[in-house]
Amino acid sequence: MVKTRRVVFVAVLVDGDGEAMTERERETVEEREEDVDDADDLAALVPKMLTRGEPVEMGNNDDESGESLVWKEAAGLRSAQAREHTAVLAWIALDTLWSQESEWVFAPMVIVCVYFTHSAWASWREDAKDFPHALAVFLWLVGANTVWVWMDVLGSSHALLKAWCIVCFAWSILIETVQLSSLVVDIRDVSARDLSDAFESLVILSWAAHDLVNFVYYSFSGTSRFYILFMWWLFSVIIIVQSTYYLLVQIRIFCSRPRSHSVEYALALFAWSVGVMLWEFGDFYAPEDQDPENIFEEPTNSRNMRWYCFWTIVAGAFPLLVWCARRWRYIFQEKSE
Repeated sequence: MVKTRRVVFVAVLVDGDGEAMTERERETVEEREEDVDDADDLAALVPKMLTRGEPVEMGNNDDESGESLVWKEAAGLRSAQAREHTAVLAWIALDTLWSQESEWVFAPMVIVCVYFTHSAWASWREDAKDFPHALAVFLWLVGANTVWVWMDVLGSSHALLKAWCIVCFAWSILIETVQLSSLVVDIRDVSARDLSDAFESLVILSWAAHDLVNFVYYSFSGTSRFYILFMWWLFSVIIIVQSTYYLLVQIRIFCSRPRSHSVEYALALFAWSVGVMLWEFGDFYAPEDQDPENIFEEPTNSRNMRWYCFWTIVAGAFPLLVWCARRWRYIFQEKSE
């Protein structure tokens, strides 16, 4: 699939009349090729159509204003990637603030709700194949997790809200289970896109199941909690393995192609995964020591996993924050020209 795209990019270096493109356009197309490869490597928390942009039109490469369609398409891709990375960064910020029981958690929550709701809607209209993933992410993040944050921060424990969260988690798990099952049925005819979809399904399913187990833990007692903790360990290990694998893949890509930027994204996801597991481990095994403390001072209790969670996530997400700031600055400068 990637090789096919590279052939297309070689083709669009020359316009419909056989005239060579400008050096600026050539560099843009080469950057676009790397961006598409990066998009293929993303952990796919959002529909792929939102990170790849529209295809470059062959033939005449100028619109009515005389601006290159290749240049406009690459600009659109950069903007889509900036929005996607910023939304994921907002979710990471939400979890970080949530771990400290800060009411500022509702600021990034707005960004998360708006973006992933729009992602599901856009995928439903434009990418039927990816819509199940987008819907599963919406149910997991917006339908269940944001309501859970609301309940936890505001101290609400309404039975209807609990049931709502469980239903949303369950539907997200069911959707991705069906997606994986369909791949197993057609195992003899598996394409690169199918493998990407399978990894995407496994990531979303693992996180939704992990969060569901964590959510229902306090509703049980005794032996039931032992089995729930076993499931938590199982899904936590799966998630850490997934995020570690993805980070190693991106480091390898970065070493061979330094202009690649997905390593920042992968590092943020890895640190987020580790930080969340530290936070939950403390809540399960040392709940009496998990009160939020001043994050700019050493914790008074070395067993306070929330402090370590905060700095683990912040350290891992900082490169992605820098990338987002630079990308948005570039986009605004580009539009002002």
